[in-house]
Amino acid sequence: MIALRPEMITLDGIDGTPKEGADRAPATVTDIAFLGSVVRVSTRIGENTLVDIDTFNNPNLAVPPAGSTVHLSFPPEAALVLGHGLAPKETDALAAAEAML
Repeated sequence: MIALRPEMITLDGIDGTPKEGADRAPATVTDIAFLGSVVRVSTRIGENTLVDIDTFNNPNLAVPPAGSTVHLSFPPEAALVLGHGLAPKETDALAAAEAML
């Protein structure tokens, strides 16, 4: 299990290019909302994880259609690994490391 700041997640391919050196997760586009200067692309990862990506609206924006598969990208340093499934000693060490952040 990981935690990510939402502003660190980007949508690969919305400008036609994958992000170099980024971690990626496949997602399905569920909805597109045009909100003035912002376009919100709603996606689903797996069965239960919903992620909204906001990007600036511009004339060259190629918005993926609902139902299409996209990849959500984030830099590796943006992921905070949580202690799910770790042994008690490892969980204590992880909690100590997180407290220092």
